[in-house]
Amino acid sequence: MDMEEIRLATEIKIKKMTDSLPENLEKLQDDFFIEIEKSQLSPLNKLKKLYSFMDEVYTHINKYTTCKKGCSYCCSYYVTISDIEIQFIEKNNKGIKRKEQFDTDKKRVGTPCLFLKNDACSIYESRPYVCHRHVMFTPDNSVCSEDNAHIHKLRLLSWPKLDKSYDLIKAESGSNELHDIRDVFQKK
Repeated sequence: MDMEEIRLATEIKIKKMTDSLPENLEKLQDDFFIEIEKSQLSPLNKLKKLYSFMDEVYTHINKYTTCKKGCSYCCSYYVTISDIEIQFIEKNNKGIKRKEQFDTDKKRVGTPCLFLKNDACSIYESRPYVCHRHVMFTPDNSVCSEDNAHIHKLRLLSWPKLDKSYDLIKAESGSNELHDIRDVFQKK
């Protein structure tokens, strides 16, 4: 398939997926943001609710996505993680601790995520927001390879209200700073 055929097939899959979503999804996202905004929960618990909401929404789209266990191309991309997500991973994964000092001068693109084990995410339930959000609808995963990843621009999911919820949670946590996940944690 050439790139135009891939784009067309991707758009067809996205249209089918969009048509299959609950009609009230936009309202559910709006309501979710308002709930998060008004909630007295801690930022960690708000992040947990956000991930749960996303997992629920994704039950409607999983049959349309190319992303499946065993495909790990995106795990070698730059994986941004916020301070609240670092706390979330530490809290929900026994024995995982952040480095005392983060490596900030290294470029890690092309290096697999340290939580990738046998082509699967070992912290899948608490994976970062960017990993929750990254979903492809191409006919296969060939465009996801490192050689193709940043060459071809294909439409990804757009969830502005979920992004807004995530940004609010980060702000409430006291830090909007982002790091590459490989700079933060030590390999076990």
